[in-house]
Amino acid sequence: MSISRFFSVEHRGDVAILTPNVRQTDLREINDFQNELLDFVEHYKPAKLVVDLSVVMRTSSWFLGVLLRLERRVAAHQGVMRLCGMNTVVREVFHITALDRKKFQIVGTIDEAISDMELAAQSRQQHPRTA
Repeated sequence: MSISRFFSVEHRGDVAILTPNVRQTDLREINDFQNELLDFVEHYKPAKLVVDLSVVMRTSSWFLGVLLRLERRVAAHQGVMRLCGMNTVVREVFHITALDRKKFQIVGTIDEAISDMELAAQSRQQHPRTA
C-alpha cells in the first residue's frame, strides 16, 4: 500500500514494513520525505516498524538524520524499529558511523527483522524489568 510519494507501507500482522521509494536521497526533497515519514509514525504509531532499505543505493548524512529522528519518534510511542535490506555501500556508511552498533538494529531481510522483533518481545515477556 503506497501512502506517500516517498515510501510505501505494507503490513504483516502487527508489523508495518516501510519501503522508501527513493534510490538515493535527493537533498531538495529530504525535508518533505522526513515530514511524511514522521507524520506516518505520529498518525499510525506502529509498535513494530521495519524499514526496508533494499532500494536505497546511496545515503547521506541527511538521510541518516532522518532515520535517527524516525527511530526516536517510534521509540517515543514505545515502538521498536529494525532496518534491513541494505546494500554493501549503505551498510558501510552505517558501520563507519557506528550506527550499526550504537543506535540501529540491522538485519538482512524483512523476515529476519520480523523474527528478531518477535524474539525480543518474547524475551521481554519472559523477563520483565522491575521498576
